Amino acid sequence: MEFTIRGHEPSDAAEYQHLYSQPEVYRWTTQLPFPSMATWQKKFERMDSEDYIGSMS
Repeated sequence: MEFTIRGHEPSDAAEYQHLYSQPEVYRWTTQLPFPSMATWQKKFERMDSEDYIGSMS
């Protein structure tokens, strides 16, 4: 199996929202359950503006 790891992109917000809406996923995180797509977009914007380590912008 091969994986490619890349930084997030603004268009990934919908996929993150879908992933973190799964009960088996969010119960193992410190996130609030069912974050909205807007929440992910804001989080990505904040990470990018702070030059977060995962940012590829």
